[in-house]
Amino acid sequence: MSKLNGSDPTSLTEFSIEEEKDGVVISIGDTHVKFDPESAEHVAEIMLRYAYHIQHGVDMPGKQVLSKEIQRKIENRIMLVIANLQERKAKPINIAREVMGIVMREVT
Repeated sequence: MSKLNGSDPTSLTEFSIEEEKDGVVISIGDTHVKFDPESAEHVAEIMLRYAYHIQHGVDMPGKQVLSKEIQRKIENRIMLVIANLQERKAKPINIAREVMGIVMREVT
């Protein structure tokens, strides 16, 4: 099981994202939302599109379809980066930024 914790430095909202056997759980404070894998991918895609728009000021180019091989490569790289940053006691916002950077470089 994987778990990512963090906080929004502007509002101090703590959150966690956990991988469970049959889905992904996002927790913000006392609120927990569980997504089946397909819905979790859809939510992640929407977040990616918003992040791209905020960073670049334009909509993300056409829908990106990643092969399972590329997805595994990205997942492995992200897991290594998160583990390394956690060992160095990096702030959650810095971990989140690094993860977003990895994803953005791979899909753009």
